[in-house]
Amino acid sequence: MNQFNVGDIVRVKCGGPDMTVVCVDVDYFSQDDKPLAVFCVYEKDHFLFEQAYPEYALDIVRYERRRYTREDPV
Repeated sequence: MNQFNVGDIVRVKCGGPDMTVVCVDVDYFSQDDKPLAVFCVYEKDHFLFEQAYPEYALDIVRYERRRYTREDPV
């Protein structure tokens, strides 16, 4: 099961800025073990940067708040 979802706030395990997950791809890396690629964006000096990280290099700082709508009774 994928532990990362779009909108989650993550950080590289060795430190760095908080980043937002924008995409998750299973076929990005060409290694034999095929780690999950997590694409993240972060802001530095008023510029946005995007970087792909293997899933094992990231820790989740905060999960995205899921929005659920209540269905009206029929």
